[in-house]
Amino acid sequence: MHRYSWHANMRDGIRLWVLALVLLLLVPAASGCLPVEEADAPDEPDPVPNDPDGSDEEFEELPDLSDLLDSVHPDEPVEYTLDERFGLGNARRRLQQIRDAGEKIEDHEMQMAWDNWTGALEGALALQEYEIARLRLQLARRQYSAGEIESGELETEEERYSSTRDDFIRFWEDFSIAD
Repeated sequence: MHRYSWHANMRDGIRLWVLALVLLLLVPAASGCLPVEEADAPDEPDPVPNDPDGSDEEFEELPDLSDLLDSVHPDEPVEYTLDERFGLGNARRRLQQIRDAGEKIEDHEMQMAWDNWTGALEGALALQEYEIARLRLQLARRQYSAGEIESGELETEEERYSSTRDDFIRFWEDFSIAD
């Protein structure tokens, strides 16, 4: 019974750690942390017309997330934290480090759980990347129809979407759940 209690406590601790890691990875992606573009910041945001139904209603432009946050470290600007530290490439590198650390686990049941956890994180990142590409393509199609972007920009988003979709399908076909 003592071994079970230790094992259950350890498993619960690791679950909490993984949950915290998932939240750290998902929150930036879900909050729209895409690369920040430098632009002249107007005193007041220009209204962005919303005319899908022909109405004259206008909405203010949403502020960039980096304008709402303070730096988390004196040597690291907010933009770097958002774009690099919370970026997809860094998240994937950290996930690989976590996966590599899990290879040292000798307990078979814990190793299966570790593989499932890292697989879930990798799947979440891949799915988010796909969803972002899909939404960017939808936006680009509307912008192109409205004459706001050129065909080259639309083609870039179509290529990004196709590549990301194919990457997710490859991930899906290779994904398995250990049990």
